[in-house]
Amino acid sequence: ANAPAPNGSDNEQHMAWLIAEVKRLVRWSGGGAFVLFTSYRAMNQVAEATRPGFEAAGMATYVQGELPKVEMVKQFAAAEHGVLYGTRSFFEGVDVKGAALRLVILDRLPFEPLTPLRAAEDRALVQWAEENLTLKPGELEWYPFNQITVPRMVVDLKQVFGRLIRTQTDYGVFAVLDNRARTRPYGRRQVLPALPRCPDLWSMEQVADFYYQRGANGNGQVTLTSTEAALAKALYQA
Repeated sequence: ANAPAPNGSDNEQHMAWLIAEVKRLVRWSGGGAFVLFTSYRAMNQVAEATRPGFEAAGMATYVQGELPKVEMVKQFAAAEHGVLYGTRSFFEGVDVKGAALRLVILDRLPFEPLTPLRAAEDRALVQWAEENLTLKPGELEWYPFNQITVPRMVVDLKQVFGRLIRTQTDYGVFAVLDNRARTRPYGRRQVLPALPRCPDLWSMEQVADFYYQRGANGNGQVTLTSTEAALAKALYQA
């Protein structure tokens, strides 16, 4: 909730924060990460800033556009500790089962771009609401957003979440790096309740502990090497 607003005036501050969070999350998980974006620009900026460090740590990295999608996903799944950077084309139709994918990061809530067709749709809905409903001026202005924009965004968000959990034994962290999910009324009322029920992690320490326990509990679901588990433990205890 204390993160810089993704649509705020200081884009450089938000991008610096986003890069730092991606670095920390991927290091906790030891790779096995989809890092997804709502724009190519953000994807390329974050990939450029984080890719060298991940590769130096032994994680194979893949950026959308460098390989055909099917081949990229195949190599990612085989790598086990890979990091894949992608945009909306990876929100659905991608199936990576098991520990090869144990972290999904989304840079911001996936609102659809405002196109001329969409603007016309909003105007038509406002006109209909004005003629058929009794709404206050402020409610009328926000009617398309609440009735169309947010519900469609939630559908896309659930699709992204679905990349992480493909079978009953899959597990991982779904990180939405957008404070609007907690700070805006629509986030608290429509976005968070729509996601599948799961533990709500508020801090990086909780994320670190999640991966450390998964990597060290000896239950047959080890996802971290001993070195990665030791790193997670050290960072968690720091």
